[in-house]
Amino acid sequence: MEGLSRFYCNDNFSEELELSGEILNHIRVMRLNVGDFIVLQNEKLIAKYKISEMKKRSVLLSKVEERKCSQPGYQLVCFICLLKREYMDNSIEKMAEVGVTEIIPVISERSLQKIDTQTLLRYQKKAITGSLQAENTFITQVKETILLRDIQTDMKEKIIFYERAEQKYPEISCQKVAFFVGPEGGITFNELNILKSKGFKTFSPFKSILKAETASVVFAGLLRSEIEKLLL
Repeated sequence: MEGLSRFYCNDNFSEELELSGEILNHIRVMRLNVGDFIVLQNEKLIAKYKISEMKKRSVLLSKVEERKCSQPGYQLVCFICLLKREYMDNSIEKMAEVGVTEIIPVISERSLQKIDTQTLLRYQKKAITGSLQAENTFITQVKETILLRDIQTDMKEKIIFYERAEQKYPEISCQKVAFFVGPEGGITFNELNILKSKGFKTFSPFKSILKAETASVVFAGLLRSEIEKLLL
């Protein structure tokens, strides 16, 4: 199924499907036609379909093959403080591409202080977009927002990328990793101590000061690369 256009679909993946709306619009924009193949995916299944008929307001699809989604052999969880709209959207989508398995928005002293239900739904859609773009066999999950002081995780490795840390590079020794990305302006010393009390360790791989949306993607990729070495 690699290399085919992927679309998120909550419908049951029956042998024959008739779809309209957003998926139909994407199919037309991509100039797909009868005989072409696409992939439909959700949190449980991935299926390859053949376009059997293009109607004015819908498309008919015939299922070719189907398989269950498979979770990766690792867990990579990101706690990220709430950023402004375009920065948070971009961070979530790109982290999903990189292969972060779970994203948890966090409220800190210097972050945005709340989001509404529609914003959380938008975050989840961004994660779906990134997951499909990367052809991942799973959909990155975006959870409910929590307060920094309420962060809890059973991941074995817990990392804060902090520009003033003395230790430069994290040595990853397991496949269950959580990392924390602060807000614009960084976290306070009190918040840093709270996270340390929860088992987080600080690292600073670069001398440069990265913006939060840049740091989230760069460090997600770094950790994914280190985890992959353990899975070889």
